[in-house]
Amino acid sequence: MATYVRIEQSEFDEWMQAHDFFCLNEDQVRQELVYVKTWHDETYMIKVFSSIVPGSGTGRAVGKDAIRVVLFVLVAGEYHPFWKAKRVHRVQGWKSNLIHRISDAEIMGLYGQTQYNCPVCESPLVGRDGRRGPFIGCTNWSVTRCGYTRDMRKR
Repeated sequence: MATYVRIEQSEFDEWMQAHDFFCLNEDQVRQELVYVKTWHDETYMIKVFSSIVPGSGTGRAVGKDAIRVVLFVLVAGEYHPFWKAKRVHRVQGWKSNLIHRISDAEIMGLYGQTQYNCPVCESPLVGRDGRRGPFIGCTNWSVTRCGYTRDMRKR
């Protein structure tokens, strides 16, 4: 079993800045620092929820959450989540695990979005893998609950 490691805010800040992220603010609900990176004309944004408690200089106690990576897409002037990576546990090798999760988010942002728009609300469509196989769906589902999807399995 992997052993928990304490991550200092200074180490996390330095690592995130080296990978072009900046500390956006603290998440008031979860009480943690959030790091952000945008790209592709700010169409995409990755947020890394750090588990670093503001003002403490360190992460939460063992067993009290993990680092999370969420990819957002810009729809109608607002960012909306449309993909999240597996959690990054705060264990030896967390940096390697985190860079893999960030890379997965970047790939999803670059290759997940199709060139098509939703026939219902005109928002971009994005490719996804679901329990029943690949499909495309509307990126605006989290805002308007647009439920448009199209099964992409070969028939």
